[in-house]
Amino acid sequence: MLVGWSFGCLETWGYVKQEGTQALKAMVCIDLSPKPLSVNPDDWVEGPLDEIADAYNSFLLSRKGQRDFVAYYADEIMVQRELSQEEMFWIVEQSLKTPPYIASALFASGMFTNNMAEATLVDETLPALSIIAEHWADTAVSFMQKHFPKTRTAVLGGHMMFWEHPEKFNQILADFIASVQ
Repeated sequence: MLVGWSFGCLETWGYVKQEGTQALKAMVCIDLSPKPLSVNPDDWVEGPLDEIADAYNSFLLSRKGQRDFVAYYADEIMVQRELSQEEMFWIVEQSLKTPPYIASALFASGMFTNNMAEATLVDETLPALSIIAEHWADTAVSFMQKHFPKTRTAVLGGHMMFWEHPEKFNQILADFIASVQ
């Protein structure tokens, strides 16, 4: 079984692209669309193109900008409650272990990827689960149901729902794992 969170989902779909699904028992993707950018307003995306371009150009090309971006993202997107200073410091410091020139390249690469074919293959051949943050659940769930009708969906918390709601998250994951045993 492969489990990916955020851009880790890109790695799971990358595996499927290279190796197929034959060696897998199931797949879980935590809070990332297989196509992070689209001009279709009904698609589940990371944000409008102008917003994504602004994040890249205004924040991700310097260490200070990267710090500011991660702090904003942690505070506004990752969790729904107020983070303690210690939590915010830890999240930002973990993110800053990746230098800005690498983080910006990874961000751009991730935004411009399209894993619809791989997600379709997973949907057609494996038990799959997509756990989606509440802030875009309406769009994301309908997008998943339209394109990947066999993939189960669950909605919980912010982008770091496993951090904010560990018991609920672990139960969702345990129930899925039990169902594919």
